Amino acid sequence: MKSHCQILYRNKKEFTEPHELVNDLDNGKNDTVQYVPILRTLSLLLSHEDVLGEVCKEPTEHAEGVTRSYDDGEMWRENALFTSDEPSLQLILYHDDFKFVNPLGNKVVKHKSSVFYFVLRNIPSKLRSRLCDINLVMIFPATLISKYGYQLILQPILEDSEKFETSGIKVVVEGRSKIFRGTWSMVIADNLAAHALGGIFCNFSTVTHFCRYCNFSKVMLGNNFKSNEFVIRTLVEGYQNNVSIIECDPDSASVYRFKSNSCLNSLDVIFHVLINFVNKGLQTINETNDYIVNFTFSQIDLKNQQIPLKIISSQNFKIK
Repeated sequence: MKSHCQILYRNKKEFTEPHELVNDLDNGKNDTVQYVPILRTLSLLLSHEDVLGEVCKEPTEHAEGVTRSYDDGEMWRENALFTSDEPSLQLILYHDDFKFVNPLGNKVVKHKSSVFYFVLRNIPSKLRSRLCDINLVMIFPATLISKYGYQLILQPILEDSEKFETSGIKVVVEGRSKIFRGTWSMVIADNLAAHALGGIFCNFSTVTHFCRYCNFSKVMLGNNFKSNEFVIRTLVEGYQNNVSIIECDPDSASVYRFKSNSCLNSLDVIFHVLINFVNKGLQTINETNDYIVNFTFSQIDLKNQQIPLKIISSQNFKIK
């Protein structure tokens, strides 16, 4: 049955077969990583007329000073690929860990897997959350990160990303071959995964300066409570300065909370890990309630829609 299913899928024109990457650094024990080639997946996506139409569509111009999407931001305007006259592909990379089963105790790490997905940002935002529009890129046991590091594991993604930025992919449009180029517009991850990808310590209890947004220490955190009392880190300059220091003095890594330069910065002509990471913004309860009240829920979600938040205890900051 298994071989029959494999033959069936492989005979389908729109099937992207994963590549099994083998690393052998542990006495003959093979550690495998499953990689679904990005360029092949993108070529298949662009073979659909509706997807191709969204990619070739002119970007929507919004009023000056109004930010409604990533296209209105400074990072998008400074990206030479996205602002060129030729249509370009904008990719969103997502990284997280998950467990297939419900392990207990010391079995948790054994059954944890790391996964990378990507979404084509050119399609309408309402379609990006559909499972059929979320594309698997890579999956592997989470334990391999500490064993091999992101640089080795993500090498096929980095190589294909570089080709995508420079050479692009060839797609037949109206009987003629056309080259489409693009890159990662943003990276989405939770706090732990963001630190790991950025080459930053993930153990927040062992480093002096553990925040990637400002320079406060644990001592300062206990005595200062206002954001204007902290010095905000400069993005690229501050990152590169700290990386340069720990490269000369590895013992200072725990002070500056950097372990190494992120492998994603190899695409630094157009991409930098701190600039293109999505930051979690803060908003008031009233702003959150406005979003809830004004959001257009589908008929399926109306019965289970979120209700506005209420403060039930201002002293203990309890919210219902």
